[in-house]
Amino acid sequence: MASHSTRGFLAGFVMGAALGAIASLLFAPGPGSELRRSIAETSGELKHRAANAGRRLGREAAPSGTGGRGPKGARTRTSGSDGR
Repeated sequence: MASHSTRGFLAGFVMGAALGAIASLLFAPGPGSELRRSIAETSGELKHRAANAGRRLGREAAPSGTGGRGPKGARTRTSGSDGR
């Protein structure tokens, strides 16, 4: 299971990469129509990467065999010996 700080780092890394890609497109020389096409392609690719990363993190964080959810009506264990 990924720790909270690892997920935060990955989220920051993805956001930084996206902002860097957008900035490089905006400052690169080229006609407006070419720039818009390039932005559309890059945003689609980034959306795809982010979705894949989210699914991967979800699988890593999910308990095995539950799809990310515990059994319906399941109780959690407590520190008491009588289960209360």
